[in-house]
This record gives sequence, structure tokens and C-alpha cells, in this order.
Amino acid sequence: NIFQQINSMPLYVARFNQKITLIDNGALSSKQNYYSWIDYTILPELTKRIGATTINTIILCKPNKRMAKIIAQLAKQTNIKKIITTTKQGCYQNLQQEFAHLPIQVISLENKKIKRLTNKMQGA
Repeated sequence: NIFQQINSMPLYVARFNQKITLIDNGALSSKQNYYSWIDYTILPELTKRIGATTINTIILCKPNKRMAKIIAQLAKQTNIKKIITTTKQGCYQNLQQEFAHLPIQVISLENKKIKRLTNKMQGA
């Protein structure tokens, strides 16, 4: 089992029972050119840290309007199975529409649970 921060980004990776969870606390949407950010920073770091680029679950703690496009790009490269996000800024609805035709489960998460998760990550 692994739980670690990716570089100094607000991005964490956890591996429990061979399942990989990526916890994004704003890193994925922090750059304008998210294509190169994913290709040249995030995916190489994931490979280096955990030896795999498959993500079973991604948890979005700070979603925004661009998140559906960013996650769609990441999903093409990482075989994401489940996305957990808040309903903030319509991200949940956008992700549901984006992945309606794919076998990717989109789950909403209450803001209280996100805050607890974020606090636990900062204390780790």
C-alpha cells in the first residue's frame, strides 16, 4: 500500500490492494495547457512513483468548469473506472454528460466529505 504526494503538486496517489486512486486537490487544472501538463509531468510522475498509468478512481477535490475536458484527456490515457467529484461549478453534471457513453462511473461527493479528505491529506 502506498500513499504519497506527487512532487510538490496538490496531487496524491494511493495504492490499496492493487487499486490506484488519484486525489486531485487542484493540480490537474493548474496549468493552461493541460495536454502537455498531463503528458509530460503527471503521467511520467505516476509511472515513476507507482510503476503504472492505470487509475481506478480519481477524486476531484477542487473541480472547475474545464475539468470535464481535462479528465476526458486523462481518461484516454489512463483507463479511469470511477470519478468522484463535488457538484461545485457544474463539474459533476459536465462529467456525467462527458462520460455517459463510456463505462466510467461518475459519483458526486458532498463538500463536507471533501473537506475531511483534504484535511486528512494535509495531516499525512
